[in-house]
Amino acid sequence: MSVKISHVLFFVIMGIPFTSLTARSQTDSVEIEITAINSRILDLLEFSEEGTSFFDRTSSGNHVVGIGEKVYLMASSPNMFDSIGTLDWSIHSAPAGSRIQLVSDLNMIVSLVPDRVGLYEIKVSMKLQVTGVTGEGTKRILAASYAGVGGTDDAAPAFPNCTICHSDKVDSWRETQHADALRQRLNGLSAKPFETASLKFLSVGYDTDPAARNGGFDDIAANINFDLNELAARAREAWRLRQDKNPANDIDVFAGLPNELKAKANVQCENCHGAGSQHFSLPDRISKSFSGITCSQCHDAGEYNSFFESLASSQHSFLPDLFRRFPIMLRADCGRCHAAQQFVHQTINKNTTPTPVDDLAVFGVTCVACHDPHSTANPKQLRTMEDVILENGRDLYRDGGMGNLCAQCHQSRVLADLETEITFNRSSPHYGPQADVVLGINAWGFGSPYRSGESIHKLVTEDSCVTCHMADQPDYSTLLAEGEEEEECAMCHGTFVGGHTFKVVLGEFEYPADSISNFRNACYPCHLNANAVNRVLPHGRDYDGNGVVEGVQTEVRGLLARIAGILQERYPELQMTDNGAFDVSFALFSRLSFSEKSAIYNYHLVVRDGSYGIHNTQFVFEVLQRTLNALSG
Repeated sequence: MSVKISHVLFFVIMGIPFTSLTARSQTDSVEIEITAINSRILDLLEFSEEGTSFFDRTSSGNHVVGIGEKVYLMASSPNMFDSIGTLDWSIHSAPAGSRIQLVSDLNMIVSLVPDRVGLYEIKVSMKLQVTGVTGEGTKRILAASYAGVGGTDDAAPAFPNCTICHSDKVDSWRETQHADALRQRLNGLSAKPFETASLKFLSVGYDTDPAARNGGFDDIAANINFDLNELAARAREAWRLRQDKNPANDIDVFAGLPNELKAKANVQCENCHGAGSQHFSLPDRISKSFSGITCSQCHDAGEYNSFFESLASSQHSFLPDLFRRFPIMLRADCGRCHAAQQFVHQTINKNTTPTPVDDLAVFGVTCVACHDPHSTANPKQLRTMEDVILENGRDLYRDGGMGNLCAQCHQSRVLADLETEITFNRSSPHYGPQADVVLGINAWGFGSPYRSGESIHKLVTEDSCVTCHMADQPDYSTLLAEGEEEEECAMCHGTFVGGHTFKVVLGEFEYPADSISNFRNACYPCHLNANAVNRVLPHGRDYDGNGVVEGVQTEVRGLLARIAGILQERYPELQMTDNGAFDVSFALFSRLSFSEKSAIYNYHLVVRDGSYGIHNTQFVFEVLQRTLNALSG
């Protein structure tokens, strides 16, 4: 399969949403976005049959960069119903002596390489294609040198080291794996031997481009005539010796680094926040974002893992365009789960004060929503693992380990008793009510409580949701057609299933030939005899009454189809939406009996849970069979 450059760029710009890949800024009426380009995307571009000379270097996506680092800017239409007709880019201002030029490609995108310390203002004028409306926008880029965190190897910090002003954050950072990343690799304490190219991910400001003279790790090495290739050779030898697992072979290569290099070693503040020599306590002179784009520079396939690539193929990172266009909506309840900044502000920090509109960051559920970059208080640097009181103030999701974080949002948001809740045509469990289903609660019982209760899956797993939905990713080499490369498939499917995709199965379960399943990693070792997620229970029955004992999900869908069939036979005007839910008008709702209203509520609880019985098999069967019996009389 060949890949055209247009396909690759669509993947870069559209396939992974801006909520994950770009830092947004809106000035005047035209948005200018800084686009992050990481090593994996560069590889995809090189893989394309047409090639590209425009995207030739990585870019952090920050508005604060080191001198000589490349920046990509893209303009987008301020009107979601109109496309761009013409664009005119210009350099509005630049530091004295700067000779920068804008390089344009694909009309919408330009690049620049700052060559002096200082502020650069890039301006764009736009005319829309259909309406002819014109508008302008300006984006500021600050170029600086790398200051270093300071206080490394017992050396006293000095201005402008980060520690001078941010000692509390630095102290917590020192407990993270970032603060020890290069030392671990140089000393052979990793799965793979060290390569010089790894310094890009393991040190501050490493960029061998001749223009990038900004006090980064490679610049310091050149200044003191330190041979980085020799360093890599010593590190590979340390790794080889450690494979013998002989304590006498322990070699501390990192300890032999000159202090000047140790000052820019490991993953420090500036790897994420940008070069800090011009920060001077001015907030706009350092990058701080909830986008997670800087995480993609290292955590996107390639050298270490596919966290970012996997997350980009999940639903978490997608933010509806309605929120992007009208961010004030995120100040309400929607934002506390749909936007990273508001999730941290409202859900984690329990802050009830609305975020000022001008300060709203319009990003989906990114890396930094769930992970605290500065804290190791919880495993994997999770924001929280505390028990979750559900929305009704009565039910508690507890002892779910790392899965407690998921329950913060994945609940039905039922505020009161169901009899009070089921009173309006739009009353329904909120999308993603997995915590309720796992706990076996908040379904209408038609006169008696449910017997099934909490799911066995939660009781036997240490981290509930995380155990199954973030199981190790499978070996994809067995799934590819002859001649296909994994990178080609990943363009559309990310890394398919497992990990930060949060998917156990990709594709419809009833078409196993077209599905990619991670049931071995997700369901083993508990279900050793399983050959699919949609398995037939050992004590299986014909739950949906079609005369055949089938897999759990097939039986559940059969029950749902019977319930829907009865309701639609009674009320032909009862329509189904694309996502499988009922669209009930107010007029129709007023004609329904309470049993019928409750049946629709229970139907939505199961459909919106999305597992079709897997999360709590006995509870779901009990709910649907009671619902069917109530409708059948």
